[in-house]
Amino acid sequence: MNLKVDDVDEVHARLTGRTGLETLLPLRDEEFGQRHFIVAAPDGVLLDVIQPIPPTPDHADAYTGR
Repeated sequence: MNLKVDDVDEVHARLTGRTGLETLLPLRDEEFGQRHFIVAAPDGVLLDVIQPIPPTPDHADAYTGR
């Protein structure tokens, strides 16, 4: 399940610090324009917590034909 948030760093601290959810993908920036992390919920559902960020110039250029 994807969850779009305004402050992924704050949500990451809250979910991994207080609840101890298992982190499957550490917090990171993706070239395509996401800062995100993935945790496993207690019921086994994977939760991808996402904050949109600007894509890297190289990635954006690949889609604009520059």
